[in-house]
Amino acid sequence: MLVDSLIRLGKVLMSFPHSPRAIVKEISALGDPLAGDFLQRIYIVEVYRNPEPKIVCSPTICWGDFEDAGGKKSKKSIFRPDFERAIGTPFFLPQGGNRRQPQGYYPVPVYIVYDEDFKEFSENPEKVVRFLKGRFARTEGAALTGDELMVCAESISRSIRETNISEKRNLKALIAICIIDEDSPYRLKPSGVKIDERIEFKVTESFAYPGMAVYTDLTKILDRLWKAKLTEGAEAGKIDNGICVTCGKIDKLVSIYNKSWPLFLPTWSCPLPQLSAKKKLNLAEKTGGLCEDCYKALTYGASAFRSMEKDIPGWLTKGYSLLLTALVEGKIKKRGTRRSK
Repeated sequence: MLVDSLIRLGKVLMSFPHSPRAIVKEISALGDPLAGDFLQRIYIVEVYRNPEPKIVCSPTICWGDFEDAGGKKSKKSIFRPDFERAIGTPFFLPQGGNRRQPQGYYPVPVYIVYDEDFKEFSENPEKVVRFLKGRFARTEGAALTGDELMVCAESISRSIRETNISEKRNLKALIAICIIDEDSPYRLKPSGVKIDERIEFKVTESFAYPGMAVYTDLTKILDRLWKAKLTEGAEAGKIDNGICVTCGKIDKLVSIYNKSWPLFLPTWSCPLPQLSAKKKLNLAEKTGGLCEDCYKALTYGASAFRSMEKDIPGWLTKGYSLLLTALVEGKIKKRGTRRSK
């Protein structure tokens, strides 16, 4: 019931014209209040292979402003993230599980870093290598050679080492690796060049080539984003030729597994406790699969649902949704009797 409702919601929302910028922002973490702190410390790595190999990491970049928290005696400040600056480097937040481990699939090599890893990276490039290697394996259409990976890690470690790090603060960061080549959504162009702002976006001034800037094609990012989400669904099960459980279309199907759906966290065994077991389960065969259009609608609808419940605790959302689903299916019966008038 709930999956069908999210798909219907997603199809309604997707029926309206949306720019690539709007869709990227809607289905990523951009705009999520919990994502803002990652924009306080951003490290952009430019990777060039032609005409000559070159890898350069930026110094610490901040996309946002600090404001006075208020009060004459207050020394605290509030960070106001500028999510619009991050349109070209979309990222996602973990939905349960170990937040320091790679989760889901990434459309571009843009990765969030939590405090525990961040403070270790400054003195240990090998840990940066392990961090990047696990995530690149789950990144759509992006790869680095072993040598490139090591140079990236060393340059990131060096830039973090030059950052003023407080041992007491809970530090978060964002690492964005922009590979500049023909297959990548990132391009090097003269800074200030006229672009089609409907589909192009300036990520940053180049730190490797003064007077140039890194731009991105948002249509390519959106295409990779959808491929990453479909790969995520297929990871839990797929059917090469089947009937979509929602629309009846005969096509390649993927499971309903989707990290945008807040009721399907990897650490929550209900409603399918088999998923928490070690045995392999093809979810698409067990619950029915979704065609590409319906899976996209599920992603969009679930993202919209999550944007409306951000201020509600997760445990409350789960409980409310389970109760609502049970009521609709008639599994809860009234108990007791009405008082006689």
